[in-house]
Amino acid sequence: MPYPKRRHTEVLREVVQPFGGTIADIGCGRGALVGWFEKHGFHALGIDPQAVLHPTLAACAERLPLADSSLDHVLFFNSLHHVPVDAMAGALAEAARVVRHDGRVIVVEPLAEGRHFEMMQPVDDETEIRAAARAAIAVAAGGCLRQQAELFYDTTLVQQSPEEVLAEFLEVDPGRAGLIERARAEVVRRFGELGEPVDKGVAFNQPMRLNLLLPRP
Repeated sequence: MPYPKRRHTEVLREVVQPFGGTIADIGCGRGALVGWFEKHGFHALGIDPQAVLHPTLAACAERLPLADSSLDHVLFFNSLHHVPVDAMAGALAEAARVVRHDGRVIVVEPLAEGRHFEMMQPVDDETEIRAAARAAIAVAAGGCLRQQAELFYDTTLVQQSPEEVLAEFLEVDPGRAGLIERARAEVVRRFGELGEPVDKGVAFNQPMRLNLLLPRP
């Protein structure tokens, strides 16, 4: 059965409740979601290990420079699978530490399927790392956190060119430069084969999973 088509922000509006307060976006990149939350009345912090991206705080997910019970919400959006595998448990434990007793930890991760995943597979097949992130969530949900809900949806990513896609991929992890160059021709081919032309570019679907976690009493 296909997943329902949803926008990321539509889903976040539903699960980040109450819709307001303090939120940290862990692995925020350039801070697009931080800006979106601030626009909607949140006090939002962007945390990313890459200082060059100008986050609010440059820090690793497993060592958050935040006080205990200081946030209403902690969000990992497309970021937990970028944390080193041996640090994923620590990152989720840190989220549990800094969120208030009535707060929420939201983890949004891409599934290892969909046309966007297939397009980027030649650069870096993330099947195993995405599975590791899901396993870390399951362990945390039986320990420092408890799971309130898990939901799946399909979203659409519109890209302008394969060069734009590869540049975004490199920005997330500059260490991928060699992989990108070796796979460039195949990504260009798959971009043309898998993408659906639309008014604003070329569209690719990407199924997602959202885990809504609560701190344990």
